Amino acid sequence: ADAVDTPTLLIHSEDDTRTPICTAELYHRILRKNGVDTRFVRYPREGHELSRSGEPAHIVDRIERIARWFDGYSEYHDAERALDRPEDDGLTAGEESDEAEE
Repeated sequence: ADAVDTPTLLIHSEDDTRTPICTAELYHRILRKNGVDTRFVRYPREGHELSRSGEPAHIVDRIERIARWFDGYSEYHDAERALDRPEDDGLTAGEESDEAEE
């Protein structure tokens, strides 16, 4: 953790029995102490499978927080929300190209 300087969003469920929340709390404290831009989000009543089987409001909140976090560190931070953008804006996820990158 002492070598980390990348902005870090920590998302954790309070009832996660695979990875106890205290590990994320400690990591967050160390990052803050070291001056890393970090945020910690905890979800009550959720286990390790939050992204697949959590409460619907928590699942949506988690996705929105992740998107907003990356928006803040992206050159597209001022782009419209995905659902509000036209399909031909060049930001469509999952586009494939036959051209090789050089």
